[in-house]
Amino acid sequence: MPVEPPVQPTTPPAEAPDPDPGQPGGPPPEIAPPGPDIDEPAPETTPSIDPGITPGQPVA
Repeated sequence: MPVEPPVQPTTPPAEAPDPDPGQPGGPPPEIAPPGPDIDEPAPETTPSIDPGITPGQPVA
């Protein structure tokens, strides 16, 4: 009967630890760094209310 080799431990040896994937000392890749699209304020959008109608007034 052949002798089976010993089962290797699932944890890596202490002298060669597995580096954290996607963690080169910075934020994880899923968190994108803030770019100009985040730093810049949102562009002025047209108000949902018509300029001629004052908010709070009932619609005729």
